[in-house]
Amino acid sequence: MMKANTDGSSLGNLGRAGWGTTFRDAEGVFKLVYSKGLGLNDNYFTECSTILGSMELTIERNWRYLWIEFDSQAAIKTFTSDNIPWQMQNRWRRSKGMFIQLLLSHTWREANFVTDSVAKIGASLGMNEILMYEGIPPYLHKWENPNVVYFRFE
Repeated sequence: MMKANTDGSSLGNLGRAGWGTTFRDAEGVFKLVYSKGLGLNDNYFTECSTILGSMELTIERNWRYLWIEFDSQAAIKTFTSDNIPWQMQNRWRRSKGMFIQLLLSHTWREANFVTDSVAKIGASLGMNEILMYEGIPPYLHKWENPNVVYFRFE
């Protein structure tokens, strides 16, 4: 199973937007780190684009078992309830049928900090501009550790 931690970033709501995803295998090894610019967009469109773009990238690489973890409960609910924005419905139907197993789950932003930084890079890129690294990119110096407990206090 490939795990994709995803995040969208919109610098304003309508603002420069982009998304980022880190792909790791079952042992937690970084396989791919990907950022993409979306131009001028709102938060919700950016979040939905993040999930679909990550799915499409996974399909291109022939990874058919995918677990997407995202810090937007609204976006996760949109996809798990099959209530997709009309502009994305065809992409969603086409993509979801390509997986043997597809899981979508929520995580707290505090436990998704690497992908947050990757998404901010996406927002700094031009429309459809891509920055992609196989493995760990040189700008990542700290990432989530499965043996560390992350807290959220409200």
